[in-house]
Amino acid sequence: MNSFGELLDVRRTLTHLGRVCLTSTLARNRATTFSTAISLTLTLRHASMHVRHSASSPACLRSWVKLSSKGNNWNFRSLFGLQGDDVQVPMMSSSYFEVRNVRYRGGSWHYADATHELVIILGELQDTETLVLIRQYRPAVNGWVISPPMGAFVAGKIGDLIEIARREAEGETGLVVANIRPLWTMARSPGLTSEKAHYFYAIYSGERCVQILHPQEEIELMLVERSDLEPLLVAHEQAGDIADAALAFLLEPQRT
Repeated sequence: MNSFGELLDVRRTLTHLGRVCLTSTLARNRATTFSTAISLTLTLRHASMHVRHSASSPACLRSWVKLSSKGNNWNFRSLFGLQGDDVQVPMMSSSYFEVRNVRYRGGSWHYADATHELVIILGELQDTETLVLIRQYRPAVNGWVISPPMGAFVAGKIGDLIEIARREAEGETGLVVANIRPLWTMARSPGLTSEKAHYFYAIYSGERCVQILHPQEEIELMLVERSDLEPLLVAHEQAGDIADAALAFLLEPQRT
């Protein structure tokens, strides 16, 4: 390593690559994620050996190398700029999640710590048994998902979330919400994430409004008779679609 600037470039490049690799592989293969981070870390350790032991290296850079490593054991939280004392293994963060590893009952537990919460809007057209659903392409499952309207927002008071839920329902369906009320708050997948979902029930007037979607959203409105929901989901599953778990609240229980 010939210069302070070159090593800084190495650090910036590897830190960026580490975050990109962690983000892209975490959902598919945790083991691959960890090995990728370890490989990047070892590369950076070898690149920085000269600076760490050179008296001519800038003090601030030697300090960073020292903070980012302890002997041969590297602190991934410091290396990738993550926060939280409970992070002890290669982790990643985004605007929605920070993946953590906590010690638990003599072992460790990996989970995604959500920075946002969900609003999920179950609902139907006024004076009918017609359910209001959406069909949306979800990159995480590489397919189309049938679900109620939903969105992720920074946690807030339930009164604030009612208006957020109304806007989300109208924006995704293009239908006017005549009335909306809160139902309950539940964990979506507590074995994997801290994410909570606030459920609402909406009555749609049937009047049309402007459908407002983010540029990356692909959403189709679905109006389904309640009695037709189960056979419709079966048909869509056979065609390759996926049903969101929230639809279970709308299914009629089968009693034998």
